[in-house]
Amino acid sequence: FHNLVISLIYIVTALIWILYGFQKRNSFIRKFGLGLSILATAKLVFLDLANLTQFYKIVSYFAFGIFLLAISLVYQHFNKRLELHTEVIPNEKKDLD
Repeated sequence: FHNLVISLIYIVTALIWILYGFQKRNSFIRKFGLGLSILATAKLVFLDLANLTQFYKIVSYFAFGIFLLAISLVYQHFNKRLELHTEVIPNEKKDLD
């Protein structure tokens, strides 16, 4: 249980890094958060859940894949919003001239 709590803290920290990276518009911070989330999830699946039975291991591997897909979809959503926001700002400056 102790290792599970540490993994969850890592995942929450990774989410904070990603959101902070989008807020500050810094791709390095966002990518660091993505890497941390992948490492935390891998630790959770491969180390913390290693003592489970075969059925629960299969379920946890599917959950690992779904979680990584969800991270990717959320990241792409915010990335597109950031790109649209940065495209609108230069057009607004042209209208002001």
